[in-house]
Amino acid sequence: MAWVMTFAALAAVAWGVSDFLAGLLARRIPVLTILIGSKVAAMLLAVVVVAARGVPPPDDSRLWLGVVAGLIGFPAMGLLYRAMRDGSLVVVAPVAAVAALVPVGWGLLHGERLGMVAALGVVIGLIGVTMASWPVASQRRPPRSAQACALGAAIGLGVYFVLLHEAAAADQIWSTALARMTGGSLALLFLITVRRLPRPPRDVVEPIRQSTGKTACPQVGLRPQPALRLLPKSPSARTGLAIAVPVSLVGATDALADASFILAASAALAPAAVVASLYPAVTLLLNRSLLRERLHTVHLYGVLAALFAVACLAR
Repeated sequence: MAWVMTFAALAAVAWGVSDFLAGLLARRIPVLTILIGSKVAAMLLAVVVVAARGVPPPDDSRLWLGVVAGLIGFPAMGLLYRAMRDGSLVVVAPVAAVAALVPVGWGLLHGERLGMVAALGVVIGLIGVTMASWPVASQRRPPRSAQACALGAAIGLGVYFVLLHEAAAADQIWSTALARMTGGSLALLFLITVRRLPRPPRDVVEPIRQSTGKTACPQVGLRPQPALRLLPKSPSARTGLAIAVPVSLVGATDALADASFILAASAALAPAAVVASLYPAVTLLLNRSLLRERLHTVHLYGVLAALFAVACLAR
């Protein structure tokens, strides 16, 4: 069980780093840039890995579950990044807790049995991961739209984990690669679609100033909507490189987390899902060490509970 927890913990660290970088970037650049860029970077990494491996995909229909996982993972991550942008990093609490419950329930329904100590670790881990990023009084309450996006991301990511685990029964490397290739292809298709969308006429979108000095939208009575942007205004080559590197790192660490989770979940899905879901503790510690954010008491107890859960599940 120790090696299972090692790979699950590696997945938690990689996801924690990925979400930390994504959360920071979402405050500076459009969410679509992070989502599409990270998905494409992960797809390219997957192509390199399967090409270097040199093993063709097995003739197993379960690999199609990896394709479905990629189709679900793309919008789920989009909802997560949108929630992190609108509701700050505290929205990862419900994401982690609910996303972990889906594979845990799936594993138990399909015959996994936990001992008393492991069951205690699962319960403490779910409590700890919620406490580790629980909003405190000094933090503003996330808007309802951010909470709804977080819940949708949690359900989507939970289903993503289950599908990835089931597809890995055919081939662990190809299941991850297919999920990443599908997500990257979907991101490119979305990019092409967005770039081909016609721009609305200025006389419809932009308000005009009447003689009274008040702004209004003529004829249709619509409020002006912000343009859908993929990059900051007037990006330079240096700015583009500064964006491309961290966005690619988001995708690479996310793909590494997927691979580590598959290796751990192949032996024990429920414990691996709980340990891997402790990534908010990693994000929290990075916020504390790099951004000098205050570590509140409830967060500290959450981290300690997460460590206790790992110790229980590693037995």
